[in-house]
Parts: sequence; C-alpha cells; structure tokens
Amino acid sequence: MFGKDFVSAGQIRRGDVEYPVRVMAGGEIRERRQRGSAPDRIRSDLDGTCRAFRDHLEAVLERGGRIHTMYGALAATKLYAGILQIHPYEDGNGRTAFVALQAALLSQGMYVITFDDLEQHDAALGWALRDDARADPNPFAKLLVERTMPAVEESRTDMLEQ
Repeated sequence: MFGKDFVSAGQIRRGDVEYPVRVMAGGEIRERRQRGSAPDRIRSDLDGTCRAFRDHLEAVLERGGRIHTMYGALAATKLYAGILQIHPYEDGNGRTAFVALQAALLSQGMYVITFDDLEQHDAALGWALRDDARADPNPFAKLLVERTMPAVEESRTDMLEQ
C-alpha cells in the first residue's frame, strides 16, 4: 500500500544524497544541487541544529520569556533550514522540516503558518539553504514575520471584541 518509502520511514539514510535548492540569481529563480550531510554525520549535525534552537529558547527564558518576533523567526528559520540541509531521510525531509518549523513557531507563541505562494517560499528559503558565504536566513525569517503578523493582529482583534 505505501511502497518502499513506508519500509524506510523514520530511518536515517545510509547513502549520500543530493537535493535541489532554488536560489535567486539575476532576478530569476534558478535550481542548483546541494549535498546533504554525510551519513556518518547526520546524527551529530541534527543534534547540533536542535541544540542551537534549544539554546535560543533558553536564552529567551533567561530574558523573562519575551520573544522578539524577528529573533524567533530567525531561530525557527535556522532550525528549518538546518534540517533541510542535513537531509537525514531518504524521503520526507521537507515534510519533517516543515513540522519542525511549525513546532518551533508554536514553542515561541507564534502562529502556525501556511504558504500560498511556494515560489516566494522557495526563493526566500533558498537564501537560508545556500552552502556558501552568501547564506542568509533573513529573507525567509522576514517572510515568516509577514505571514504571522496578520494572524497575531487578527487574534488580538478577536480577543478585544469578546
């Protein structure tokens, strides 16, 4: 029923992998190939990515629990991009990373989001996924802030009206 992917679901991949990344170049979105973490590095790379997000949350709590939206969006972006860059599974890396992104946003009191414009998502995320000196999580984090702020304002309005 589920095919070969069901058999390997949740298992760390054993081989090398390349995956497509869409980056903005010359005003156009172009696709390039990138390599995931080497199989023997997957667990330690995932641990480091998750530890960095945990450290962010602990720093927030030390400051009294108030989260600046852009700071929270940057931390969530780095977690999302980190999981995608590591590419730990044969299949389902994007879905797994997106669930982690939603959990990261929720853990900081931010709203779960969806993307209507996948081209905008891919272009912004492409900057965070770059494997060179031009890597920049800010475009995707700004997109997260833009997508969550209307939801926050709607919620505040609903609460005031009740």
